[in-house]
Amino acid sequence: MWQTIERFIPDLSSSIRRFPLAVIAAVGLCLYLNIWQIGHGAPENWNIILAACAAFVAAGAGHLVAEGRGSRLPVWALVFGFCAAALVYFEPWFHSSSLFLFGGLLPLLMISPFLYRGAKQGAVWLFNLRLGLAILLALVVALVFGLGLTAVFASLDFLFGANLGGDLYERVWILATTLVGPLYGLSLIPSNLKEEINLSAHQGSLMERGVSVLVNYVMVPLAVVYALILHAYALKILAVGELPKGQIGTIVSLFALGGTATWLVGWPWRETGTKLLRVFMRSWFWLLPVPAILLSLAIWRRVSDYGVTPDRYGIALVAVWTALVFVYLVLRRNHADMRVILGSAAVLLLVGSFGPQGAYGASGASQFARLKGFLEAKGVLKDGKLITALPVLSLDDRSTGYSMLAAVNEVGAGDRMKVWFAENEFAKIMQGSTNDRWVLTSNLAPLLGLDVNYQNPDEFNFSTQLGIDQTWAGKTRIVGPFGLYSYAKGRDITKSEITARFDDTAIQVNVAGQLTAITLAEFTTRVKAAMQLDSTRENMLVLDIAPHISLLINQASGTAGAQATLGNANFWVVQHE
Repeated sequence: MWQTIERFIPDLSSSIRRFPLAVIAAVGLCLYLNIWQIGHGAPENWNIILAACAAFVAAGAGHLVAEGRGSRLPVWALVFGFCAAALVYFEPWFHSSSLFLFGGLLPLLMISPFLYRGAKQGAVWLFNLRLGLAILLALVVALVFGLGLTAVFASLDFLFGANLGGDLYERVWILATTLVGPLYGLSLIPSNLKEEINLSAHQGSLMERGVSVLVNYVMVPLAVVYALILHAYALKILAVGELPKGQIGTIVSLFALGGTATWLVGWPWRETGTKLLRVFMRSWFWLLPVPAILLSLAIWRRVSDYGVTPDRYGIALVAVWTALVFVYLVLRRNHADMRVILGSAAVLLLVGSFGPQGAYGASGASQFARLKGFLEAKGVLKDGKLITALPVLSLDDRSTGYSMLAAVNEVGAGDRMKVWFAENEFAKIMQGSTNDRWVLTSNLAPLLGLDVNYQNPDEFNFSTQLGIDQTWAGKTRIVGPFGLYSYAKGRDITKSEITARFDDTAIQVNVAGQLTAITLAEFTTRVKAAMQLDSTRENMLVLDIAPHISLLINQASGTAGAQATLGNANFWVVQHE
């Protein structure tokens, strides 16, 4: 039977024999999408789709683990595939992250045939080169297959009125991406796992010239330039005494990952490459401490201010991995084992992909603690329960709390809040959210006093771009505009003879050494009253604050009343006779 299959489709038969469970995952996903989703008009279930993809990659890695050890038993593939699919499908239960899981499966796949003592580094390198080419060619084949059949059917529709529309084109692309591409890629995975890279044997070949030029004249120079920039930035931080900016974590992470990838790709040329490459291969580990420190400082600052999120958790993992790689390369230098570098990344990412210690678990605990502390400080929570009469929070506080609430639900930690509610009340809220985290946030916000759409009757927001409808007799002088903002309290806006500033109690205007003040309570009450008196007002507000001193206001927002607050204000000072 196998001989008959090989005569017609040898690559497919080879893939089925080497990777049976991976093939089952691909075929199962193809059938599910064609029969259930399209055939029954069912909505997309991304948990099933991603679980099948995870099973495909993990089962393939498991088959390669067994094959590297000289076995064809599918035990490793069954365990890997089942665990990966379960983590994705039961994502809420495991608090798992598909992104971290797939990120960990990739380096696992890269070293899976070599998880035994004595594996040759040249074999690891050559396998991954061919694996990368197999993935690239599989993508090209899937694209060509999909575009080709789409063009054929579109031509039949156009030329002969075949009317092949409907869901045919969707089925073509499902077939291309879930079956044709993956199975073709499996057929290209090298079967000789012992073969090592031999540069002399490939001297002058397209592969040797292409990769050599890429690593010697592109990747290494870029990595060195990037390293110089980051070290110069570190010196700037020391000189200025400021912490790294928010985006530095992403930039340094890309450098650490890209530089290590460059070191791995350049391994065969470590003795024969350009002088810059040879220096880079010997010195790369000394370029890692500063990026690791920058990463640690950047992530510490963001976590201190805004708590743990999956993105920050990922950057922290990169910092830990960079430190581990540095220590390992210092000890091993050019004798470092690629499996350790890739394997440590796989372990960190896989451990971080699920559970309370994972990206979502740690982020959920951190964001919940922030939200709880905020609500307790604002008097919404007392003794771990919501108070009966919720306080009216300012718009800024509601916006801040709403962001924290959304962050909790974004990482699937909304069920932690059930202890704040009466028995069964939270279950009804969860049921009404239809498993949509955005809907859950919208449902919970009013119950926590965080509804950003709620309008406090004491709040006001006045703004106009028009002029004034008032004149003053005698000599008049207008100076401005002055902008007062909540983040710049107490700072003089100008250095001329007329200045303006405000604090938590009053707005102060200094005119030629004469200080005039108006309390925030009076200012906000009068602005709000003027708005209510003329609800169709289009001109600027004129507020007399002292004899011969008026404020000409074109923008103001805040809260009036006993607890007056000023968000911001923009006005001119009018000095008149």
